[in-house]
Amino acid sequence: MLDAGCGKGQAHPRVSLNLDSDGNGAGIIVVGGSAAVDAAEVDPRVDKACWDKHSADAEQFGLAEAIADYNTRLKITIDEVWTAPAEG
Repeated sequence: MLDAGCGKGQAHPRVSLNLDSDGNGAGIIVVGGSAAVDAAEVDPRVDKACWDKHSADAEQFGLAEAIADYNTRLKITIDEVWTAPAEG
């Protein structure tokens, strides 16, 4: 996890996002790239685009207040995409 407060993201900016395309662990898609802190100390509830997207789920699960702690926005520059084919 990149930490905007102490610069750990600067030393190790490589990240990957692993997506399970079939819900059973097969057909995995991995997106890799470099991450940089785009904004820090930003309350997602004040970011209209973010809150429009996530408010219903946050409220449904009782996380409307806790989501304020997720206050670092990252920008990921994708430079790799790879897959593990689904069986069958």
